[in-house]
Amino acid sequence: MIGLIAGQSSAVDCPAECELEIEYNTRVNCSHRGLSEFPSFENGSNSNKTYINLSGNRFKEFPRQYSNIGTLSDLDLSDNYIDKLDEDALEGFTHLYSLSLANNSITSWADINANVSFTHATELLLS
Repeated sequence: MIGLIAGQSSAVDCPAECELEIEYNTRVNCSHRGLSEFPSFENGSNSNKTYINLSGNRFKEFPRQYSNIGTLSDLDLSDNYIDKLDEDALEGFTHLYSLSLANNSITSWADINANVSFTHATELLLS
């Protein structure tokens, strides 16, 4: 397992296993890192992240802990092993506009509780 958060800097709020996109201090790329545990953003609700790319890892569940990042509008969880979303999975994601769950282990529309879950996200990518 990869050690998490070892070299975090609160000034840029980017976990060691991720990259901060320099020109956009609000975009974080944690894709294709072999992660099975979600990176933590030290500043939590004070974080200014708008886009987090977690694609191509080994995640099996939805990261509810990111609901405290009030500026998060785009979340890419494609190419992981997520097989469902609980009804309240997106509770607290008040600014989430786009969620990518493409190429996960979701087998039916019922697995994501879409009628309840997606009250805020207006764009959902599943394929």
